[in-house]
Amino acid sequence: MNEIERKFLVAKLPDVPILKRYTSERYLLQSDKETEIRITHSGDKYFYEQKRVVSDTERTRDKYVISEEEFNELKAAAYGKLVRETLLLNENPKVVVQVYKGEYEGLMRAETEFQDRVAADQYVPDTWMGREITGSSIARDSSLGRMTRDEVLAQIKG
Repeated sequence: MNEIERKFLVAKLPDVPILKRYTSERYLLQSDKETEIRITHSGDKYFYEQKRVVSDTERTRDKYVISEEEFNELKAAAYGKLVRETLLLNENPKVVVQVYKGEYEGLMRAETEFQDRVAADQYVPDTWMGREITGSSIARDSSLGRMTRDEVLAQIKG
């Protein structure tokens, strides 16, 4: 499955209805310029994901359900932990805000998913969305997981 996204900083949550809200705990297992492997725990589900870079806005993604035991075994080998609350604001295009907790508290990122690159290129961000960060290190969890809090805050300030 391909996902096409653009990402933006968010300074203040918009005053819009939240369609769905959930918290996830993500651990990063491997990453380089081409591939990211991670595991995620959300609610009572556990996932193994592998993403491959196509471009700054596009990635391929394979996602599998795994057991809690598999999750815990893989977690022991992780290099980074991210805890975030996801707020689904819109379905078409899909717009979520990721509110990071813990080490990355202060980072709020809007992610907008598109069906194709044309829609992504033509998208006009909502007025509450801040500076576009698509392609930057704070736009990718695999990069974020290797950064210190000070490095993240410096990039937020721009």
